[in-house]
Amino acid sequence: MTEALRRLKFIDSADVYKAGVLAGQLNRSGRGSVAFTYSPDYLASGGRPVATTLPLAAEPVEAPSGALPAFF
Repeated sequence: MTEALRRLKFIDSADVYKAGVLAGQLNRSGRGSVAFTYSPDYLASGGRPVATTLPLAAEPVEAPSGALPAFF
């Protein structure tokens, strides 16, 4: 594993884009889970969901233990 890949586990947040438009953000919590939250602007624009497992909603979707769906 390269050093760049090892450092990825220390990233606390990452922007998520769909078709070049900011759709939301992934955030790692202090307890190790990861949550995806849609951007309010993206929700207001009527954009499509990032994935079928992430329906359009203002509430975050949380994955336990830092698990991310395969598309991330």
